[in-house]
Amino acid sequence: MVVKISRAAVRVGELGNLKLWLSKEWYPLIEKQEGSNGVSAAIRESGEFVVITHWRDKAAMESWNNNGAHKDIVKNLLPLLSVEISAEVYEELSF
Repeated sequence: MVVKISRAAVRVGELGNLKLWLSKEWYPLIEKQEGSNGVSAAIRESGEFVVITHWRDKAAMESWNNNGAHKDIVKNLLPLLSVEISAEVYEELSF
């Protein structure tokens, strides 16, 4: 499995809108994505947050990255952010 960790920071006063975007736009779409094996998110008091997605394999993750609907909804996220999104991909360890 593959894990993608995306990082950004929400603008002051936009946390409620970020939560709405995640729950109403992003999560329903990723939940239907073939090869998606779970997702979680966490935030710091500073507004920095991470979204962690788990994928069956790299091809499934890349399919999500190239999904036109995903690209469209990300445009709605960008005005809520105070820093650019960064992402890292890891192979999941089994133990």
